[in-house]
Amino acid sequence: MHGNRLEWLNRPDVFTFGETVVALRGSGPLGPGGNTSVSVAGAESSVAIGLARLGHAVRWAGAVGDDEAGELVLRTLRAEGVDVSGASLDEGGAPTGLIPAEPRLPEPEPAHDRRAESAGSRLEACSVERAFTAAPPKVLYLTGITPALSRSARSAATLALRLAGERSALVCLDVTFRSGLWDAEEAAGVLREWAPSVDVLIASDDELALCVAEGGADGGADGVADTAGRAAELLRLGVGEVVVKRGAGGVGGAMAYGEDGVTAVAWAEPGDPARPTGPAGRAKPAGPAGPAGPADQADPADPAKPTGPAEPTGPAGRANPGDPAEPAGQTDPVGPANPAKPTDPADPADPADLAKPTDPARPADPARPADLVGQTGLVDRAGWADLVDPAGAAGGAFVAGYLSGLLDGCDARGRLGRAVAAGAFAEASRGGRDGGPTRAELDLRSAEAGTVLR
Repeated sequence: MHGNRLEWLNRPDVFTFGETVVALRGSGPLGPGGNTSVSVAGAESSVAIGLARLGHAVRWAGAVGDDEAGELVLRTLRAEGVDVSGASLDEGGAPTGLIPAEPRLPEPEPAHDRRAESAGSRLEACSVERAFTAAPPKVLYLTGITPALSRSARSAATLALRLAGERSALVCLDVTFRSGLWDAEEAAGVLREWAPSVDVLIASDDELALCVAEGGADGGADGVADTAGRAAELLRLGVGEVVVKRGAGGVGGAMAYGEDGVTAVAWAEPGDPARPTGPAGRAKPAGPAGPAGPADQADPADPAKPTGPAEPTGPAGRANPGDPAEPAGQTDPVGPANPAKPTDPADPADPADLAKPTDPARPADPARPADLVGQTGLVDRAGWADLVDPAGAAGGAFVAGYLSGLLDGCDARGRLGRAVAAGAFAEASRGGRDGGPTRAELDLRSAEAGTVLR
């Protein structure tokens, strides 16, 4: 057992792969005299960058073209501290994909994929297998984008899922449905086949319908009860934890469902014009919380810092980096709690000791967001973040924050709190993708409004 634990501790934290493209974002419609910014974009690489900024060891093993755009992708990931030793160059002359975007309104932002037959879409299963087995990770991060790119990319993702099971790696599946890449019926067939092998499933309300037998991408009744039913069905199928995002990248809040119902809730209230706040602070408390409309919610008091890192159970019965013990007193918080303060990562538990998260004191059924104020499981709002870039890449920052909390041994409240806070950082930054926080910056959310840090 000692040898197995040592091997586990020496693993990289996260392994991921998928297509990363060069994004060309104009200041308006394409035309003479306009300005265009250049960046790299991709769900998997965004999460990899977010995790690296939070101090985690991440490997990315996508494919790029042997061209200037491909070199830009690799150079950017290296500069952010992501290990790209498992990445591959397409030997058949396929180019790195491009995505030009022309902002017309704050949202939605029209983007025009130029990645048909791109190098990333031609990713081969053998390349992923070599990269995975060279350094098996603690966590495999997959999205619903990669299997939509091509048959070879889908085969690579399916193989990685099998390898994760064989090597006791925890699997996180971020649904990220893209209707421009595949239709709901095709997506549902793949996602439902994968679900029993997933430890953490992250999705928006409407994406959950793709993962269970009833309904489709727009089928079924919307609403909390429907979401809870779909989450319960996924848990019954073997998913360890279901995380449901609300709003862009979870900045509108999120819920975590475990085998005992709702295990944690994070409700963020981005940007209130009547009460301007800045990214360095939150609005002051307005009194005790109670059931009220979203606009009348009481602001949380400044939470006290925890005395030590939380020690949650992991969301699955396979490989979970967290300690399976539930922290004492967790079922009885008086009010909003601050997500766990970043500390040195907790020692991961042995794979054989892991269990699904349980917290019987949590409410069994979610309520409307307005009714969640003051309830057990509510975490600190991220309402201090003004939405500078509502079309930014908050989704990747949200997932990076969640996985960071998981790797650090945070409980469900701490994981969601860090996820929502990281998403808020990205949304408050022009371009979004460059706005994910570092570990040190996570503490900025506890500063009083108007504080100047020197």
